[in-house]
Amino acid sequence: ITTKVEELELITSRQKSIRDCCVMVLLETWLDPSFPQGLLQLEGRSVIRADRTAESGKSRGGGICVYINNNWSSDIKQMDTHCSPDLEYLVVKCRPFICH
Repeated sequence: ITTKVEELELITSRQKSIRDCCVMVLLETWLDPSFPQGLLQLEGRSVIRADRTAESGKSRGGGICVYINNNWSSDIKQMDTHCSPDLEYLVVKCRPFICH
């Protein structure tokens, strides 16, 4: 994702199905803590990430990034993450807006 943020911005602004989706999950982002959070921001979305860690033993690959549409939910909490050689996960709690 580090080299694809501009392309992702373009796709999310031009393709209605992607622009209007509630949640986007990206895997194998190759993110590590040295990549600034601000460079991942997409307009109208909150971003939660789980970077690959030294414990994973990976120098390439790994990492999870979740984009949540702010029109769907703004009550978002990162609950848990795990990164090991065999398993990566990111647990996010979202409370969507209730439309009446």
